[in-house]
Amino acid sequence: MYTIGGETWNSILKNSTDYEELLKDSTESGDSLKYFVEMVQKIAENQNLTFQELRKNEEKQTVDVMLRQVSHEKDFIEVRVAVIGNVDAGKSTVLGVLTHAELDNGRGYARQKLFRHRHELESGRTSAVGSEILGFDDKGGVVNKASHHAASHPLSSTALNQIWQRVCENSSKIVTFVDLAGHEKYLKTTVFGMTGHLPDFCMLIVGANQGVVGMSKEHLGLALALNVPVFVVVTKIDMCPDNVLQTTLKTLHKILKSPACRKMPFHVKNSNDVIMAGHTFSSERICPIFQISNVTGDNLDLLKSFLNLLTSRSSSLKNVGNGSRTHDDVDKVEVLLDDSFSVAGVGTVLSGTVLSGVLKSNTSIMYGPDGAGKFVQCDVKTLQRRRLHLVGKLVIRVNFERRRRGG
Repeated sequence: MYTIGGETWNSILKNSTDYEELLKDSTESGDSLKYFVEMVQKIAENQNLTFQELRKNEEKQTVDVMLRQVSHEKDFIEVRVAVIGNVDAGKSTVLGVLTHAELDNGRGYARQKLFRHRHELESGRTSAVGSEILGFDDKGGVVNKASHHAASHPLSSTALNQIWQRVCENSSKIVTFVDLAGHEKYLKTTVFGMTGHLPDFCMLIVGANQGVVGMSKEHLGLALALNVPVFVVVTKIDMCPDNVLQTTLKTLHKILKSPACRKMPFHVKNSNDVIMAGHTFSSERICPIFQISNVTGDNLDLLKSFLNLLTSRSSSLKNVGNGSRTHDDVDKVEVLLDDSFSVAGVGTVLSGTVLSGVLKSNTSIMYGPDGAGKFVQCDVKTLQRRRLHLVGKLVIRVNFERRRRGG
C-alpha cells in the first residue's frame, strides 16, 4: 500500500537523486498528483504488478493505491486469520457468509456449510479446528461463489476439494480462516489452533446481544499474550436493540482501553475508514471494530475490503532472501505439523505450515521428535497447498506484498 502525495511522499522525493527532474516534469504536466499516479502505474506495469486505486483525497491531494504481484496458478499470497470469540457469538456463521457468498437466514443456515461432523450439525457448535478460505483476484474482487449446498448433511470432501481448487486457481491472494471453538470445554483446542496454525491476525467475534462475556475475554487475553494483532467484528446488529448494542460497545471500549490491553478502538463505518484501518493496523495499538449483520449483509463489504488489505506478518518477521542468512539456512526445511489423517488407498497424510526452506516431492526429511527425543527419516511423496496439487516443490515466498506508507 502506498500513499501518493502528502508530506511523506514529498520528503521521499526530496531525498531522491533525480528530484529536480521529477519536480520539473510534474510542474510542466499541470497536475503533479496525476503525473505521479501515472508514473507509479508505469512502474507497476514494468514490474508485473497490478495497480489498484483505493482512495483519492481531493482536500489533501493524496491518492492511496495498492500494488500486488501478479500471481500465476498455484502461486498466491496467503494470510492466516484465527477466528475467536464466545460460544454462540456467530463465528461459524460469519465465515459461512464470507466464504460461501450466501447470507444467513437467521436460523444457522450459513454455518451448516462449515461443519464437518454430524454432531456439529446437531449441536450447532464447532468442536474441532476448521479451515475456510476467502480468495481475492488481482483487483481485490472476491473470487468465492455461492455453493448452494444443502445444509442437511456435511459437505463431502470431494465437493470441498473442488471448491477450494477453483478458488485457489483464480485468486492472487488467499485469506485462510482458522475456525476455533468457543465453548469452554474446547479451550485446549482453541489454544492449539492459536499456536500450531501460526495466525497472522485474530478476528474476535462479539455478539451484539450478549456482549463481551464468557470465553471472549479469555480468547482476547490469549491473542494478546501471543502478540497477535486483533480486530473485532460485532455481529447480530439487525436483531439487537440499540440500547443493548451501545452497552456492548461501551463494555468493549472499556476492555480494549484497559491497562491489560492498551488498544485504541477504531470504528470502521465507510470505505475511507477501511483504508485508514489498513494503514494503521500494522501498529498493534489500533483495534478496528466492524458492526455487521449476516442476515441483511450490512457492512460485510467493508469487512471484505479490510481483509483484502491485510498483509502477512511473516513478510516482515522473516526474509528468506536476507543477505544475513547463509545458503544452508535458506535450504533448511522446517515444517510445523498440526494434523494427521489416513486416506484410503493413499496412506497417512500430514498437514502443517512450512516455516522455512524449500519442500520438494520425492525427497526425504527427518520427522520428530518422538517420545524418546529422536528423529526418523520419512519420504515426501506428493504435495498439496490448500487442496491444490503441486508438482515439483513448494517454495516459501515472502515479501509478496510490502506495506509502506508514502514511498
